[in-house]
Amino acid sequence: VVVSHSPSTLRAKRRIAASFGSQRAGTMRNHYIVVGLGGVGVRVVEQLRDEGKRVAVIDNDPSPRNVSRARALGVPVVVADATDPEALSAASLNAAAGVAVLTGSDLANIETGLAIRSELADKRDSVPTVLRLFDRHLSTTVRQAFGFRDVRSTAALAAPWFVAASLGLK
Repeated sequence: VVVSHSPSTLRAKRRIAASFGSQRAGTMRNHYIVVGLGGVGVRVVEQLRDEGKRVAVIDNDPSPRNVSRARALGVPVVVADATDPEALSAASLNAAAGVAVLTGSDLANIETGLAIRSELADKRDSVPTVLRLFDRHLSTTVRQAFGFRDVRSTAALAAPWFVAASLGLK
């Protein structure tokens, strides 16, 4: 038996799921917010959960597979644009212990980081916000120009490992 869903039915299911994730995340306190549920995001979620931390996720278009993985860990997923103040509120940003912005786009991560800083206002120094950027030079520029403490280039973080592996070091 093949069950076919109309586009409007699928949109309704997504809205219901997004609303459910928003409701659960909206009651969290002293938790971590992961923005972006791609490959790196889902691994960070898993590691935070392994450490016993509470986690909420915001992603505007998460893969169904990664949503399933997150939900299996008891992690609410807010399907929304993380630059939207309502999405940040739905994930209880003002009650968060920290935020990791891990989408696959440098520009989206910078924009999201700025939106988070704006929403946190006076609390921004007490809620660590980590930005993932691919470009090593851009990460330095963003750290200096915008005053973010934690901007990490995945290329810069991986380079020493690849050099060590190529030299046969462990």
